[in-house]
Amino acid sequence: MHHLARSGSKCLEISYVFSLNPYAEQRPPTSDSWRSCKPLKSSSSHSSAQNRWLFFFSFFTSTTVCILIKCYIVELNINLTFTIFTASKYIVLIKPLCNHLQYCTNKKILYNTIYYIISLNNVTQHAPYKSPIHCLPLNTNRDVLLKHCSLFFDLGTLHLTISYISGVLMASHMQNDSSSASAGFQPVFKSFATDAIHVGSEPEQWNSMAVVPPISLSTTFKQHAPGKHAGFEYSRCRNPTRNCLEKAVAALDDAQYCLALASGSAATFTITHLFKAGDGIICMNDVYGGTNQYFRKIAAEYGIDVTFVDLTKLDELKAALKPNTKMLWIETPTNPTMKVVDIQGCSDIVHAHNKDTIVVVDNTFMSAYFQRPLALGADICMYSATKYMNGHTDVVMGLISLNRADVYERLRFFQSELGAVPSPFDCYMCNRGLKTLHLRMKQHFKNGLAAARFLEADPRVDRVLFPGLPSHPQHELTKRQCTGCPGMITFYIKGKLEHASAFLSNLKLFALAESLGGFESLAEHPAIMTHASVPESERKELGISDTLIRLSVGLEDEEDIIADLDQALCAAHPKK
Repeated sequence: MHHLARSGSKCLEISYVFSLNPYAEQRPPTSDSWRSCKPLKSSSSHSSAQNRWLFFFSFFTSTTVCILIKCYIVELNINLTFTIFTASKYIVLIKPLCNHLQYCTNKKILYNTIYYIISLNNVTQHAPYKSPIHCLPLNTNRDVLLKHCSLFFDLGTLHLTISYISGVLMASHMQNDSSSASAGFQPVFKSFATDAIHVGSEPEQWNSMAVVPPISLSTTFKQHAPGKHAGFEYSRCRNPTRNCLEKAVAALDDAQYCLALASGSAATFTITHLFKAGDGIICMNDVYGGTNQYFRKIAAEYGIDVTFVDLTKLDELKAALKPNTKMLWIETPTNPTMKVVDIQGCSDIVHAHNKDTIVVVDNTFMSAYFQRPLALGADICMYSATKYMNGHTDVVMGLISLNRADVYERLRFFQSELGAVPSPFDCYMCNRGLKTLHLRMKQHFKNGLAAARFLEADPRVDRVLFPGLPSHPQHELTKRQCTGCPGMITFYIKGKLEHASAFLSNLKLFALAESLGGFESLAEHPAIMTHASVPESERKELGISDTLIRLSVGLEDEEDIIADLDQALCAAHPKK
């Protein structure tokens, strides 16, 4: 019970377990886990039933969950919700039971395996439509009730039956879990998966009709005559494999153009080359450490006027605008404190000040699957594709998407002449990663939300920053401009630096490493690692303290992720 309660489920609301077994006078074998166990002997109402044939419990282990699945159906919140526990520590919530039996029956899953369900819900007077199952309400005559119970127990079918119900409902629960997690967010972008798989990969563009775009390693291309080429001259300027990737990303961002660069940092300085000495840039004050360092120590040295502002406060943005402001740099959610910026609000303010000012959004954390900055008023969407867009921790790359033709032509010139281009092989790998982006991001969201809920309920954690939690300051804004959330979590562990270090050093599934967005789970200490270059005074102002920990929750099994976090917290805060 302790594990399930801390995993973010509603286990603490469960106080009673109904026994359907008239012979359940004795406790289950692991009797130390149970306080009392009474058989079903009454035909009275719920209120008296609670007093006469219920047993209380405080916790159970995976072993006793198995026993529970064989012997009992658990009712949560008495009248409306039923729960069936499984040994895998998942919880299936059924509201009401009849509706889910209807779902299962319509899917033709149950067939004739289950003949009787003893309903603990007084409302359930009738069997589901066209169902082979007979549902009896709780106030059924005791003799009739026990007669139906005997079909379960005397024939030895209880284990099969309850396990079967659990498996069916678990599948239903898992199918609907991602949709419940994304409730309130914006709808998924139309044809996203189809575009990711097909745009830029059309077999008709190759004489071979290859379904998978080939890797074009050639650095140069034969011309039909001097100055007359087939679209490609030199691989730094254009490359067929890179073209495929750029077309696919443009489609996912709902953009006209895309440029692939050698890294996210290369994308940053390529964009900044649009401006000259004396031009002004306003940047979100909480950004990736490399972005902060580039603007402070490189762009500023070349005469760019850089101002850092908390863009979650639109009044501060208005006050920071100057006649020379030429670019606004937004990162949302921010790295590492997970602040969410109103892209539409910022874009409207900046473009009202000067329609030619360029609004850039670093969309690395959200990826194209969860957020489309261009549709929210931004002029440029950029990524460190090293993270979620590629998603496999094996490519370093940057991406730029946009709709303005004039800006695109200048950036394309910089791409070629500055020479920060990715290799054809890396383009192939990133394009391959895009094909599963929609699947990966759904699972990142699911695992991230589960881990965030676990951490938020844990007394050893001071505070959790995850935009998918209602407790996040910009949770409602996130739901207005995003279709979901990635697996990025920041939290403050209780204690001091030594507790944060102990937690990170004792992780087993999570790797202590920089970067994020891969299929594997990573953890890091921003103050010492990714944001060590940010001045200490600014780190303090931003909340990047010694107890701040950043997690990139991967695609492993949810219960394994939570178990690793739990044991690392135990190591950081051992019981005395």
